[in-house]
Amino acid sequence: MGYAGHYIFKNVVIPTENIQLSLDAINALYEPALMEKQALGGRHDFRTGTMVERWYAGVETPPNRKHKTLLEALDAWAFRSQTTNNGIEIIEYLFPTLGQEDLLFDAIAPFVQQGAVIRGFGEGGAAWEIHFTSKGSI
Repeated sequence: MGYAGHYIFKNVVIPTENIQLSLDAINALYEPALMEKQALGGRHDFRTGTMVERWYAGVETPPNRKHKTLLEALDAWAFRSQTTNNGIEIIEYLFPTLGQEDLLFDAIAPFVQQGAVIRGFGEGGAAWEIHFTSKGSI
């Protein structure tokens, strides 16, 4: 069980020229040392007390730690997206609880079109917004 929440997306488009860069940034999140440092999900060996496998909360780790397409990568992070004339647009979050999406948002921030906004809503009336600026940051 996790923290219930959802997102609303406004013009969250990754322009065509940034699709490969975005995919590379997402795939970089699966580097073993990085996952060891920041992945919250995992499986323990209860006999030894050690973590034997790690994953990001709410995320499917791809085979060989690499997604083949940006649509596939976004789907693994529970985002429904669609191809448009301008690139790929994120339109819906498909999971009932929140995971580690902040890592994904940080990874793709430099490649999302200026002015995109993600509104987040959580339990107890919590709300927040993520704005993508002209400098590619949030």
